[in-house]
Amino acid sequence: MDASAADIRSIVQVRSFSWMAINRRGDGGIAILECELDGAIYELTLTAVDKGATVCQENTALAPVLAIPPGGKPHGAWHRASDAVLRLVEEYRDLWELPAAERSAALESVPNYYVGAPVKRHIKSANGKMMACVTDNRYSQNWELPVANPCGHEVPLFTRSDVTLVDVLARHVFKAVLPDGTICALKQVTRYLDPWAPAREATTLAGVPPHPHVVALHGLVSCGEGRVDGLLLSFVSGSLLSEVSSPSRSSCEKWKRQLRSALDHLHAQAPARVWGDPKPDNVFVDAGNVVIFDFGGGGTCDWVEGELAEKVQGDDLGYDLICTWLDNRRVA
Repeated sequence: MDASAADIRSIVQVRSFSWMAINRRGDGGIAILECELDGAIYELTLTAVDKGATVCQENTALAPVLAIPPGGKPHGAWHRASDAVLRLVEEYRDLWELPAAERSAALESVPNYYVGAPVKRHIKSANGKMMACVTDNRYSQNWELPVANPCGHEVPLFTRSDVTLVDVLARHVFKAVLPDGTICALKQVTRYLDPWAPAREATTLAGVPPHPHVVALHGLVSCGEGRVDGLLLSFVSGSLLSEVSSPSRSSCEKWKRQLRSALDHLHAQAPARVWGDPKPDNVFVDAGNVVIFDFGGGGTCDWVEGELAEKVQGDDLGYDLICTWLDNRRVA
């Protein structure tokens, strides 16, 4: 890397660089540079589609990875492309950088706001000039668009201004407070990588009577025109079950009973509600008790997948597997 690239890195801190070829011919692709600048995190997307374009700075920057033959090895091409993309976005920084006042206001409200909501911009050439626009959702890592309200009037609807963000829990997941003081976890639609997952989670939890070991749906966040871009779920602190090491025999037996109670409660609804992706990563341990969450479905390899995923029988199989997992993990 030359000195100028090193100087640029001292200003724009690169967090990651990814490249995905559009097809096996290797004649195009999508690059995403995730970087940090003055407390804000950006996902900057560049696409290379037409290698024959006479004026296309994205193609020039991405030339090293475009030159990788199908099935070939990078041999340093990723690093060269990453450096070239970094120089390009730094040159046009004024196109994509947030105004200082906007950035400061967000960070003052939630100090790590941009960890949960990175700024997404698509950097591209248009008529021989560079421009930056809100990332085309086809090219975003978290590409899901707002969805039609799947619950109708069954679930309370809140506007964005009704929801006060107070902390970041994960990428696109925030601790939030509702107007009546209720503390919730706001799970933004962009958290989901499956187009059906937000609606599935909302409809699975809608109308389910409260249960101490099942996360509850408190409402949806409206973004207008009958669409929603967030789910308001129970706020649960603690740690994931998968992160608990050497639990006691009594704790394991209690957690098994609580998990069975949670599943029986879901399956007793009419129609039956299904957890869909049972595994320790989808169980919180809060104050010594378990709470199951993540009803987006999909299944997980080595747990429940295939034809049993998102079925009552799959939940029961997942329960048995979690019990066995606990038995193998507990203190003898």
